[in-house]
Amino acid sequence: MKQHRQKNPCLMTHKQWLDYFKYKKDRVSPKDVRNVIAILIATATYQAVLSPPGGVWQEDYCIDGFCQVTDLKGNITKPVYYAGTTIMGSKSWVSYGIFIFLNSIGLFTSIELISLLTKGLPFYLELQVSLTAVALTYGFAVAAVSPNLGLGLFFMVLSVVLPIAVARIPRLIRKHAKKIRIYPLRSSTTTTS
Repeated sequence: MKQHRQKNPCLMTHKQWLDYFKYKKDRVSPKDVRNVIAILIATATYQAVLSPPGGVWQEDYCIDGFCQVTDLKGNITKPVYYAGTTIMGSKSWVSYGIFIFLNSIGLFTSIELISLLTKGLPFYLELQVSLTAVALTYGFAVAAVSPNLGLGLFFMVLSVVLPIAVARIPRLIRKHAKKIRIYPLRSSTTTTS
């Protein structure tokens, strides 16, 4: 006696899954897609500061309670590391600086996109307050894990200035491009002399 297996409607084949997740214009709006992408970028860049490449020092590196070991001439002979500061920043402040700068551009650009894409939605003011808090927290986190005070303060100031720059620079580029009749990323527009 053969038992006929009834197909479970919850189980889908590989092809059905691929078809289900394909982009369908009538099902997903481009604004939703852009919003998800901006949120994912913000999440990744924020996390990169909390867990920087190479990690952070797990404990202070001090000898006999003194955190600076000097030779007879007063030169520091052993490097000093403090718990919670980045290993990458301690080894190469230039690499760390470039990493944080580019990461900051990614975070603040995605925050600006989230702000633009959610304009007009209910609770927009509350969203702006939370995005501002995220940006400021980012600045404090960068300062906290930076290996020296100067670098920490620089990135703290950068976290205040960069969001303003990220919001203004694209507008200036567009304005300048219109003046000189350059239309980037628009192949259908032609200029005549």
